[in-house]
Amino acid sequence: MPLNIKGNEARDLARKISRATGECLTQAVTPALQERLRRIETPDALAEDLLAIGRDCAAHLVPPWDSIEHGDVLFDDKGLPR
Repeated sequence: MPLNIKGNEARDLARKISRATGECLTQAVTPALQERLRRIETPDALAEDLLAIGRDCAAHLVPPWDSIEHGDVLFDDKGLPR
């Protein structure tokens, strides 16, 4: 079933993605629509994405950075910035 995109901006964006990825318009647009639908259906999707990034980053931390307080790094014993 064909999809008719009448908005110039939407059509231009789809074509730019298609050219950049080497995909046909359908292949270029489908992931964007899937992502948008996921965000609509899951209102906290951004929060989940950010938490996933945090978990990934935390997995790469090594001592002492894996348990250090950020204040200990940013401020001296008098509370002044380092």
